[in-house]
Amino acid sequence: MKYLVFSSLCMFSIMASAQSNEVISQKIYAELESLITHRYYFTARDLYKSQYDKLSKFHQLKIGATIDNAFNRVESSNQKIELLLKNYDNLLSDSLRNDLLDTKQNNHSKLYEYRQAYNAINEILKKYSKILKNEDVEDYKNTLNIWKVLVDQPKQLILINGNTDMKMKKDKAGLSNLLVTNDTVKVPFIFDTGANFSTVTETTAKRLNMTIFDSLIDVGSITGQKIKARIAICPVFTLGNIQVRNAVFIVFPDKELTITQLDYVINGILGFPVIEAFKEVEITKDGDFIVPKERTKYTEQNMAIHKLNPVINIDGEPYSFDTGADETMLYDVYYKKHKKDIDGHYKEEDLSFGGAGGQTTKKGFLVDFRHTINGKSLKLDSVMLFKDNIKEEENYYFGNIGQDFIKQFDKMTLNFEDMFIRFD
Repeated sequence: MKYLVFSSLCMFSIMASAQSNEVISQKIYAELESLITHRYYFTARDLYKSQYDKLSKFHQLKIGATIDNAFNRVESSNQKIELLLKNYDNLLSDSLRNDLLDTKQNNHSKLYEYRQAYNAINEILKKYSKILKNEDVEDYKNTLNIWKVLVDQPKQLILINGNTDMKMKKDKAGLSNLLVTNDTVKVPFIFDTGANFSTVTETTAKRLNMTIFDSLIDVGSITGQKIKARIAICPVFTLGNIQVRNAVFIVFPDKELTITQLDYVINGILGFPVIEAFKEVEITKDGDFIVPKERTKYTEQNMAIHKLNPVINIDGEPYSFDTGADETMLYDVYYKKHKKDIDGHYKEEDLSFGGAGGQTTKKGFLVDFRHTINGKSLKLDSVMLFKDNIKEEENYYFGNIGQDFIKQFDKMTLNFEDMFIRFD
């Protein structure tokens, strides 16, 4: 009888301990999910490391897959997703499955595995459309059209044949351009980390002998309007000592990349999928564009990626990072946090902004932007701060870092392997 009582007490103690551990794991998991949702990837990464042993195996894999994706460890992220789908079927709600498949297709897109990306999106639309907003369903359908065009296309390939050191030149809009060549054709392209895809006009696509597909896709503009565009594959182009094969481009009618105020047509834009594949890019204040064959080592990991957008950590706040933007802009998230320092100190006014897709105006302020990056102080005057949300995908960023920020330093290094942005 004493043995039975002792055994029962031990069993009760074990069960209580397991329940307590699950409560702790769930609490940490919920905090991590909130941080990730609000783009605090750096805080989430550090908390995940420090609390890893307190998380259940399921929570370790779920958060780990997301953090791996954010810090460009896409193969590791996919491995965790496969384990979750295989071993934790009973713990996965439709919402969680949708999230995992969304991350999976993003990972495959960065690996240029277009068929797998197509399959992931196709599964989302077939099984989980009922739990999605109408606009999300339309966005997935549009993305599906992109991958459908590319399912049988070869992967993008980058050949770095030596150090590349080129001079960037300013265009009429004040944006930095690099000379892209293909046999005898030489065309200036804007260098833009903020572009999810590389972009080109119909005229330039033909000049570079791109294969243009018939299927139409919708691309959003700064005004919120949808622009019809096509997908193209560029067989080969060179950038200094770098050869780029099978790069994907979105092809716009020439008029859609025309800035009428400047009587200027943007030939093309080198976006994230090409830039990330270089693994490291250095840009100097004097306009030198450098891709070293041997990459720099640096300990601070202050860059993450949300979908195909670089995110930089500045004083604990997440900002999108866009080398194609001439000026830094601050969003309503920044205003809400720093409201007491804004109201009464700055005058509210109408702020206009835009680009090739048009112009729009919102209420806001022109403020001083003072922060510290890589241990260095920075101050920008008259930075546009918008009081209200500009568009949905910017709900969680404090702002967008542009060229005026970058120009404060002698050199910027972007490293997509160790995930850092360094300013010297």
